[in-house]
Amino acid sequence: MINGQTVLAIIPARAGSKRLPGKNMRVMHGKPLILWTVEEALKSQYIDSLIVSTDDKDVVQTVKPFPLQIIDRPTHLAADESSIYDGIFHALEYFEPHDWIILLQVTSPLRLVDDIDNAIKICSDRNAPSCISITENRPDANGAVYIAWTTWLRETNLFDTGRVTTYGMPKGRSVDIDHMEDFLEAERLISSRPSSP
Repeated sequence: MINGQTVLAIIPARAGSKRLPGKNMRVMHGKPLILWTVEEALKSQYIDSLIVSTDDKDVVQTVKPFPLQIIDRPTHLAADESSIYDGIFHALEYFEPHDWIILLQVTSPLRLVDDIDNAIKICSDRNAPSCISITENRPDANGAVYIAWTTWLRETNLFDTGRVTTYGMPKGRSVDIDHMEDFLEAERLISSRPSSP
């Protein structure tokens, strides 16, 4: 909760991935990729509820021990042509009302809890309806953190629109895994941290 407003974070983790099969469960530096996002989200001082939306039984078994909610995403919302917003709005059917929605993608394992909480605070302090994380000195979203008022997201169906504000992250935490080369780069960066979790 921030300034009396509730915060819901959603981690989408569908089973299908053509470019990097089994991406969500691929082991990086000793643990499945999805856990890098789950563990940081659970450290947040602002997130009230954390949910994982998935159609993958292995993901369910992996995240079940953690204090979060699991949403069984229907097959028709987990296809290649499905929008990420379809999964978000499906999850909202179970968890409204929340004032804020945060999207945390598994493909950004280098993101830290500080990035999540700083982005939330910036969005709230600026009274912006949405916030996206970017790599410092670059204008485009880096895929790590997306935040919006629930009402705004329902009206626009987009995080990156209108009065969106941004939160800058260093390049070393901004890797967005899409291909094997990205995975290897993220693993290299995690391995080089002074004290890896």
